[in-house]
Amino acid sequence: MHTAKEKGDENMIRIEILFDRQSTKNLKSGTLQALQNEIEQRLKPHYPEIWLRIDQGSAPSVSVTGARNDKDKERILSLLEEIWQDDSWLPAA
Repeated sequence: MHTAKEKGDENMIRIEILFDRQSTKNLKSGTLQALQNEIEQRLKPHYPEIWLRIDQGSAPSVSVTGARNDKDKERILSLLEEIWQDDSWLPAA
């Protein structure tokens, strides 16, 4: 987890994706790491300063903060949705 405030942190886009515990039970091993890798690969060319957390929580949620404006935030959310719908990054069974 990213806790230290680093130089340039105020310009960093923060993305937090939480899955409820029941959902993660049904995921293949390695899915969350594969999702993190895919998000970083697709978003870093557009947003080099990102902090990403993918974890379990009591309820599923997606949070994007630190975007320059609403248009940027919507673009990031749209990219996240595209990644989730494109299952080519999922680990093999």
